[in-house]
Parts: sequence; C-alpha cells; structure tokens
Amino acid sequence: VSHMTSVPESCVELMSFSPCRAPAVGPERAVMVRSTVAHIDLAAIRANVLAIRAYLAAEPLDGRPAPKLIAVVKANAYGHGAVPIAREAVAAEVDGLCVALVSEGVELRRAGIDSPILIFSEQPEAEIDDIVGHGLTPTVYRTSYIERLADAVRRAASSQLDVHLKIDTGMHRAGADPAEATRLVDLIARHDD
Repeated sequence: VSHMTSVPESCVELMSFSPCRAPAVGPERAVMVRSTVAHIDLAAIRANVLAIRAYLAAEPLDGRPAPKLIAVVKANAYGHGAVPIAREAVAAEVDGLCVALVSEGVELRRAGIDSPILIFSEQPEAEIDDIVGHGLTPTVYRTSYIERLADAVRRAASSQLDVHLKIDTGMHRAGADPAEATRLVDLIARHDD
C-alpha cells in the first residue's frame, strides 16, 4: 500500500510482482506474491540528460570529436520502462539508445522510436534479418558476422547499415583482438552497404 498522497504528473508508475517462498515446515510450502511499485519521474530523466549534455558542451575538446551521449535502456531500462525512458531521453536529445538484445531494439522501433539503437554485443546469426529490417546498429568483432550482415543488407536491398566495431580492451569477454582491428575496419569499409 502506497503512503504517497500524490504522484507528480511527470511520473510513470511501474508495478512488479515477484513470487517468493514463505518458510514452511513439511511438504507443503506457501507461495506468496510481493508487489513493488516504482514511480519513475520522467522529468528528472530529461533534466539529468540535459545536465550531462551541458557538462559535455562545457568541456574543452582540444581537437577531439564531441562525445556521444547514448542512453542505455537494456533490460526494460533496468526495470524502469524502456519505452517511456527512451522517449524521454530522445526528447532530451541523446545521440542514441543502447540495448542488449535484438528484441529490445525491435520493441523500441515498434513504439515509434527512430533514434539510432546500438546493440551491445554480437547477436545470434538467426537474428541478423531483424537487425537489418529494423535498422538497428549491431556490434561486430568477427569476420564471419560482418560478412553475414553484409549479405543480409544486400538481400534486403537496404542502402546501408551502420555498425559498431568492438575492440577487446582486456576483459576477454567480447570484442576483436586489437591486432585485428585495422583488418576488420578495412573489411567493413570494403562493404559499401
């Protein structure tokens, strides 16, 4: 039961129900449901994005390109609602969005969000047609994946597909070996699609 008397209009309410097991003696166990309500202040999301934008604009670039501001909305925006959070971030002029799964990017496209959407890591090859068809930006780091993406772009008669080349910076979880980076950049550049 919420004890709040009012919720600001800029908030979205999310409800979650989590099953939990009550301690029980014997073969029967009770399953209880615990509900959680979160009020997400979308005006605060916008204000935070604008504050970060202002900070980035104030930093001297010393000839470097301006940094991109990308809102990470994977895992349903960490449980806060991917679509409303993404819409607010886009309204505050982020340069793009980032998700972990193709299905998350497709959800945003179906909600009418047309900003660039980066997918964090290479996805199963079975999802390449969805990546191309929904104009998502895949992360790449293997030759075979780059080739399959290029084939899908040609089959779809798409004009082009932006990609993000991930370099392994030492965690050895994902990304191309730094020694392979130049070769992969050349491979990507050879595909004019």
